[in-house]
Order: sequence, then C-alpha cells, then structure tokens
Amino acid sequence: MTSFTLTARDRVMLSWLALVIGLLLTLGGLVGVWLQGRFYRGGFPTAATLGEVRSAFTLPAMITALGSLTIAGVILASRITSSWSPGRRLAVFICFGVFVLAGCMFCGHLAALHVSEILR
Repeated sequence: MTSFTLTARDRVMLSWLALVIGLLLTLGGLVGVWLQGRFYRGGFPTAATLGEVRSAFTLPAMITALGSLTIAGVILASRITSSWSPGRRLAVFICFGVFVLAGCMFCGHLAALHVSEILR
C-alpha cells in the first residue's frame, strides 16, 4: 500500500482552496437570497409545487450556511491562521459573521423590495 502524507505546504494549499470554496458558496447563497425576490416578479406563483417553493427558500439558506461554516473552519483551525493569536482569530471570526449577517439582511431587503412592488 502506498502511504499518503500531506506536507505543510499541501495543508496551506488545501486551506486556501477551502477558503475560496467557502467564499463562493457564501456569495452564491447570498445571490440566492436576492433571487428569491425575483421568484415572485410575475406575481405569486400559484402553480408552484411545495418542493419548488421549499427549494426557493431552503437552498439559499443552506448554501450560505455551508459556505460560512467552511470559512469558519478555515479561520479557526487552518494552517493559514495557525500563527495568529486566539484573540485575533476570534476577532476575524466575529467580523466575518457580522459581514455574512449584514449580507443576508441586505440581500433579503433587495428581495423584499421586489416582492413589495407586487403587493402594492
């Protein structure tokens, strides 16, 4: 059997890859929240199935959460941040969380603006 050993450089590269994937997932989820407003652009979809409506609300939240959790893992326990003090890691983690929440609020607000035009 062949043994597989990760070098320190490999771990750093994997951490960067996880960070990029996490950012893409988080941004993709936020775009999905924004797109929810466009889901209702032509009026409330009375012909939509329960599964379609569930997917419209669940998938953006799931993808945003998955991306955020991936980035949280990189911030808290990766080779990229291994030289940081615990206080610095915590501060970056809290700032990232605030930015994700602010992004969710902003995208949700934009989606609500689309829906409010229909309800007027």
